[in-house]
Amino acid sequence: MNKHGDHEAERMVLAHYLVHRKSDLRDATISSEHFSHGKHQTWWIAALTAADGWKPADIGLDADAFAMLASLRPNDSEVKSAENRMVRRWQVRFVVNGCKNLLESVHKAEIEEPEMVISTLRGILGEAEAGGVMEAKVHRDVGAALITEWARAIKNDEVRTLPMPLRGLNERLMGWQRGKLYLVGAVTSNHKTTFARMSSWHVAKAGHRAVFWPMEDTADEMAARTFAAEIKQADTRTFTTFRAPEGITRDDMEALYRGVVQHLDSEASLRLRYLDEALPTLSRVLGRISAEAARGVDLIALDFMQLIQPDDPDTNEVQHWFTVSNALAGAAKRLNIAIICTVQPTQFATREQARHHKPLSLGDLRGGSAIAQSAYGVLLLNRVWDEDGEIDRRCIDVGIAKWKNAHTGDVRFRVEASNDLILD
Repeated sequence: MNKHGDHEAERMVLAHYLVHRKSDLRDATISSEHFSHGKHQTWWIAALTAADGWKPADIGLDADAFAMLASLRPNDSEVKSAENRMVRRWQVRFVVNGCKNLLESVHKAEIEEPEMVISTLRGILGEAEAGGVMEAKVHRDVGAALITEWARAIKNDEVRTLPMPLRGLNERLMGWQRGKLYLVGAVTSNHKTTFARMSSWHVAKAGHRAVFWPMEDTADEMAARTFAAEIKQADTRTFTTFRAPEGITRDDMEALYRGVVQHLDSEASLRLRYLDEALPTLSRVLGRISAEAARGVDLIALDFMQLIQPDDPDTNEVQHWFTVSNALAGAAKRLNIAIICTVQPTQFATREQARHHKPLSLGDLRGGSAIAQSAYGVLLLNRVWDEDGEIDRRCIDVGIAKWKNAHTGDVRFRVEASNDLILD
């Protein structure tokens, strides 16, 4: 059968099947006997009989198309192929419309219990499978498995998304998803380490296990920054330089000690671990990530990606970073954890931002936009300039450069540099 004839024949099968749906004949089936070698002899007579009064114009057929259909006798495989395509289309429409109606019922508070939502979804998938061909059962099984996973998550209080450290971002992006890789890019000294550290600590405070791996700073320095951020009785420099703060009284020092003890005794401190290993190879990083996942970690933050060394020293630099991003994305998916990795832009992009106050883009990252292909989301931290053209160090713009299922754009936050914090 030629391409045009196949298309028209498919429309006839569609007409026939929709009539059965319209008549609520749930157990109706379609076979090649109805259309090719049965008593009706032609597709059109069979479809016209089944449609009980349908006219060619009802499905957009002109006289020439009708005449051509009347003379066609497609074989069994052509009939089955057309039928399968049509049924899949119907199933998609049926499930989409059912989910839209379900969502509307939830918004109107007509359905409030999670069990009722799950039961309704099962019914929608069941209806789609019951009116479909055997191939559709694979899709239905996948849907049923997903709903079972949702039910288990509700029952066990398992959280698929992990909270982000800034309320404005969390509400807009719905948190970090398990099984995904995220990149955070910024020029030097523009708080990418602060953002990654805050993300790890925030997840720990929310009751999940996190690991922060600083590849440039030491674990002690990262812990000291967290002390300063949480205690707020001495600035970050006091902890990271190990010098006693100036002008502090005995009472201040005792309060400082009490704050540190309270911080170390918190549940969050038991759920955040630091790794202290500089310049690891990619295989070493993947091995450590797998080991941490086996211990039950939910999120790992790596600071930063350009310090991961290739296993083969002769590897092309750009290709290496592309390989790293793909490997990290694969590890996140395989281990069902969220991975955050900070990235530096190119030197050219850094100079351009300083000279023209130009915000970063995906192509400005070292390794190019290719390293962002494997990432579910990319956040770019941009400087803010005041009216005089000077850097306003009190603020930072977090650019959502890539985030699947979310709008891109900028969100501005305050910076508290003395305590190493980004604030809503």
